[in-house]
Amino acid sequence: MDVSPDFRIEPVRRPLAQHSPAPSSDLLRSGPGVALHVDDTVLSGIRRQSAQQAGTEVGGILLGRHFVNGTGWIVTVTDHLPVPSDNASAVHFEFDQSSIQAIAARLADSVDEYIVGWYHSHVGGKPFMSGTDHKMHQAHFNAPWYVSAVVGAGEWGLPVGFWRLAGTELEALDDYLVRMTGPDSAAERHQRFLEECVDRDDDDRSSRPGPVELLPALGVAAESRLATLLTAATSPRRRWGTDTGIDQFRLLVEVALTAGADPGCVEELEAVQRRLRYTRSRQGRLRLASTRFKERIAVHRGECYSYTAGDLLMERFDISRRLVWPVRIESPPVSVHYDDEGMLWVLMANHQVLRMETSAAEDSEQGTRFRFQFARFGLPPLDEDPLEAVGDPEAVWVRTARQWHRLPFVHEGERTSLGSGTRGDLPSARCRLLPRWKESGGPTPLLGAVQDGRLRLWRPAEDDGTPLVDITLDPPWDRWPVRDLSLGGDTLYALFDDDGGNQIAAFDLRTQRLTQHIVSVAGQEPVATICTDHLGRLHGRIDHVLCRF
Repeated sequence: MDVSPDFRIEPVRRPLAQHSPAPSSDLLRSGPGVALHVDDTVLSGIRRQSAQQAGTEVGGILLGRHFVNGTGWIVTVTDHLPVPSDNASAVHFEFDQSSIQAIAARLADSVDEYIVGWYHSHVGGKPFMSGTDHKMHQAHFNAPWYVSAVVGAGEWGLPVGFWRLAGTELEALDDYLVRMTGPDSAAERHQRFLEECVDRDDDDRSSRPGPVELLPALGVAAESRLATLLTAATSPRRRWGTDTGIDQFRLLVEVALTAGADPGCVEELEAVQRRLRYTRSRQGRLRLASTRFKERIAVHRGECYSYTAGDLLMERFDISRRLVWPVRIESPPVSVHYDDEGMLWVLMANHQVLRMETSAAEDSEQGTRFRFQFARFGLPPLDEDPLEAVGDPEAVWVRTARQWHRLPFVHEGERTSLGSGTRGDLPSARCRLLPRWKESGGPTPLLGAVQDGRLRLWRPAEDDGTPLVDITLDPPWDRWPVRDLSLGGDTLYALFDDDGGNQIAAFDLRTQRLTQHIVSVAGQEPVATICTDHLGRLHGRIDHVLCRF
């Protein structure tokens, strides 16, 4: 951001308003510092602006009033002004001459509001104030009651953080009051949805796996020495999970003494210890519940599409507005995925591919309406039915039961179609077509499959069939079939079917080693499908819940 000294933002001075007492009883907090109160329409507005231009930082001005309250201030934010910028990108937003003109025009008509701060979005990561943001705030918003808001446009729920300047340092305003402006407003509905988008622990002790239940997932056989010890009638197994600390400690001592006297148990314990270094519970950091989540999912930034093969109706999940929005297409979807630009590619059962983009939304009293832009491409004749399709800027890649096809775009005037292109045989009958984001070497997709106890990736354009990645699977991974594969950055995620809760393994493509095991146990709802987003984060569907692991 430009912090040149020739540009300063000054509030419209209204001494009577600034030095009057708080105007309403809902201003609850007092004392040193800033008590912040934000209208729900402001939060929903800046979230909406950030979501609609999620690939570029956006910004604007916060409007409202401030009041002296003892040794501190009360700041009320009642409106916001999105401002244009000719110098904005995915990594910065700058107030330039066009921004200043827009601000001046807005304030000329203002009677009861003036500038109380500014806001901008970050494309990736949780809300934070960068060093450049700090300089911007200190240079142009250095009164202690000015506030700064940052929207995390790449995060679920579009979290918003607020800061103000305390001396020379930025102070986070972790607590603020959200004032609801009307019954059942769009912001209120969104707030109810956000209650599902929080970090939380699972308090259901019955779903927490005990050591005995974890052993099969950690590669320990049921007839092993360690399993026999833990399940023996003389061991106090009934006390696993007890809330009494002394009983837990007594149990650990008894098991340790017994296992230490058995060399076979010691060896198995050392193997389990190595596995536990990268094993964790499958509990997702974010859990979004909806009975309308379908079989398969595709996630990009603040959007999620879910669909079921054979069903014409897909569900678009939009985190900045309502929970879900139905999207009907002309033929049932076969596969769905996003590319780096946020375009949704849909392979339909009628051998056509849709490239779909969500454009600006329109809000009205009846709710929010989305506009979708479609481009339709017919597939050339293929020997078999297409099973998957992945789009990139130059071509569409298609997988059938036995072959892969690269179908380039052919431009003839204003018409674009798919040419016949190239093709080759699949190196394995179980291959999946895996799209790659730019961060992982895209856009050319890879072919992935488990073959003879090995997890392998191939480049579809190479004819010699040599795997690009060849990972030997240790027990019990080598015995389990693969339900799903997904690439995220330099990590390959595999969902294994263990006839229970289904296990997720993460492999580093550089070292070709297992780096993370997201463990499930029998009795838990199984992980049905997984996918990664543009930042390489892993998402999965468990029953009607979407989790980010």
